[in-house]
Amino acid sequence: AFAELLGREDALAGISAEYAASVEQQCSRVQSVVDPGEVLTTIELDGDVAYVYPPAHDPDGRGLEPLAVPYPFFLECGLQPSPNLAPQFEGEAFLEVSLELLPDFLDDADHVVIFTEAYETVDELVAAQPIFEGITAVRGGNAYITPVLTGANYIGAQERLAAYADVLSGSTG
Repeated sequence: AFAELLGREDALAGISAEYAASVEQQCSRVQSVVDPGEVLTTIELDGDVAYVYPPAHDPDGRGLEPLAVPYPFFLECGLQPSPNLAPQFEGEAFLEVSLELLPDFLDDADHVVIFTEAYETVDELVAAQPIFEGITAVRGGNAYITPVLTGANYIGAQERLAAYADVLSGSTG
């Protein structure tokens, strides 16, 4: 509607097409690592607390939030959120979970993406926080560390999607 007021429908269409192409490209990269139907969970570490994100959320009725979690991967790439986690969110943007409870909480996750500034590798994380050895995805070599990314606009969302695909595919860019 705003693009119509400005007479810029063509610019909006271009941005939408570019974003859709980016999501498709990133999905292809992710699918080379995570099989359709596998459980993928995203967490963010902050000290002794983990914030576990659902695949998509709508905390205030405004629609899905693409910046908090990489929901296009769940919707477009055929990936599955943790079935054990989904009922616990009930509209919440995230769940705050103590590290001691994390292994049980993430028991069914085949892959875990961990957003953190404190550690650069999974080995470094496990050495500092041995509780992570109890997480199935960590033991299976399917845990991935990436820096916390923020972005409250289209470009930020694209960068976050690309970073998510980078970490899962083992690429640097």
